[in-house]
Amino acid sequence: MANGKPKKIEAVLLYRDFDTVDPRKILDSLNFVLENAKIQFEMKQAEADGSYCMMMGRGIYVQISQTHEPLALDGFAPALTSAHTSMIFPNAAVVVRHHKCRIFITVGSGVPVPGTEELEKKLEMPDLLSQGKFESMLTICQVLTRQMVRANKPQAIHWCQSDQIMTSDYFDKVSMDAFPMQLFVHPSYFSSRKEVNGTQVIGLRTYGAAHLIGKEVVFNEAPVPPGYLYARVVQFLEMARRSGEVIADGESFGESDREIIRVRHLPAEELDPNGRLELTLERSDAYGIGDVVLPGEAPLVEKLEVSFETAPSMPLESGPVYRPFQDEGNGEPKQTEEPVQHDEEAARKRAELLRSMRDKMRSEIEAPNEPAAQKSAGLLGGWGKKFRGKTN
Repeated sequence: MANGKPKKIEAVLLYRDFDTVDPRKILDSLNFVLENAKIQFEMKQAEADGSYCMMMGRGIYVQISQTHEPLALDGFAPALTSAHTSMIFPNAAVVVRHHKCRIFITVGSGVPVPGTEELEKKLEMPDLLSQGKFESMLTICQVLTRQMVRANKPQAIHWCQSDQIMTSDYFDKVSMDAFPMQLFVHPSYFSSRKEVNGTQVIGLRTYGAAHLIGKEVVFNEAPVPPGYLYARVVQFLEMARRSGEVIADGESFGESDREIIRVRHLPAEELDPNGRLELTLERSDAYGIGDVVLPGEAPLVEKLEVSFETAPSMPLESGPVYRPFQDEGNGEPKQTEEPVQHDEEAARKRAELLRSMRDKMRSEIEAPNEPAAQKSAGLLGGWGKKFRGKTN
């Protein structure tokens, strides 16, 4: 599995049937949302029946195909075998197998020229896609997907960058954030089947973290629920993005002094050409791990001394591999030898733009006397409201 960023961000919406959305309305809504970001798209091509359109702006292109035919099932296979998919979408395989049509969204850099990615790979050209532009592409695809979901609610959504298949309700929930880690990072679980105090240990390996901080993350096995591992990994990634740097090798973090999660930076190897970051739960009062008691305190639960082995270099579930869909272009990510460099100034500007866009959405979309609880809706919630107004 390559650690490089994909050159395209793609989302596939699966349906039994849908009403084609006018590409001009999609363009108008997208430009309205991105006005403060100073990214404006122009329509370059649009079929009369709305089945295909291409827009371009600021070195980014968007392609949307609305096709009343199903996709080949091969591209869904890795995501459908994921334990995470089983947890969030138990009947995903049935829904995917019986879809009849789809909307396919592609957001890429530059100009879409057939064969470019294969040539770059053959010539071993370096990955020149900046982190700022890549994250802009993520956000634009996220906005477009929300727009299309509001216009036609799909039975399933395949977010290809992190190879996740989800329901439209799950997508609505996670995509409310301006930069949703749960959408961009796929947790792939593994286990040695060992038990600690009657609880089977479980570990997690990410797919998608390397697109954001340059390296994938492995949380070593621990006798905790999978949701705990995923929540702490998301917290770890969000801290890295906010601060502009990853917690140093040997340092630790936790929600309180009752929790210690140790961070290790491991060198490059075949599976992880940029190296990887390993997290180990050394203390958790909630789960009886560790024997440290703060001065003047009594243990909340009987403590266990647990020694966890380093996670295997090849987890039992190795994680999804990015696979482009048949007849939809080659989206295989380009492997890079250097970790992604954080651009603090660009990150600051993106944060300011997001705040400005959030304020604009709230001021123009919300009613003057709207209850405070409704005013707390996220930025993308406002984007969804705006799109409904433009397409209905």
